[in-house]
Amino acid sequence: SVLRPVASVLSDFRDAVRELALSGGDKRALLGLCDKVRDVDLLNLGIILDDHGDGSALIKFGDPEKLRRERAARQAEEDAKLAQKEAAARAAEAKRQERLARGKLSPKDMFRTAEMSTQYSAWDEDGLPTKDQAGEDLPKSKLKKLAKEQSAQAKLHDEYLNYLQYSSIAARALRRVAKTELQAEIAKREGLAVKYAKWDSGKAGVSAIVPNVETRPKADN
Repeated sequence: SVLRPVASVLSDFRDAVRELALSGGDKRALLGLCDKVRDVDLLNLGIILDDHGDGSALIKFGDPEKLRRERAARQAEEDAKLAQKEAAARAAEAKRQERLARGKLSPKDMFRTAEMSTQYSAWDEDGLPTKDQAGEDLPKSKLKKLAKEQSAQAKLHDEYLNYLQYSSIAARALRRVAKTELQAEIAKREGLAVKYAKWDSGKAGVSAIVPNVETRPKADN
């Protein structure tokens, strides 16, 4: 029968909707079933549901094989865009982590590492070298270059310190909304207070304490 494949699609859809309803599935899952009927099941039979903005759909018909090829081409294009987006996100995260790793070193210590200490013999109070290994004063051009490098490191170090503080704040916020079974462990840390301050040029600004939220809603079990 010509209608048998369509009837099979409708029967499978009905079974899936019924199972979803009995299991307490959400609206998103139901819409996913509708999309599958439109984009896969009916399309394989050469039936096109062209959705309109008012929620209705125009029924069209086409060659099933051609429709499947077009669907595969669209999917391949979407997959390529997604892969490109994910690759860009990974590259951005790797760059961010690399900056954080470089920012761990304080600008006051950057010229006092084991490698750098073999090149200089004296430093000012900010850690900027003033004399070379032979004890000679560094030329102004060299001092200017080192000061520029130290300024760049100070910005990286500020980013790193801000990251540590914001991470601590976020961790505390997560603990405050933890599930009941974790509350006993969290109670051990209730006396802790978190302070935050924005760092600039290697110096912390005015600090503030993150307030306790005693009226927070309880997490669902």
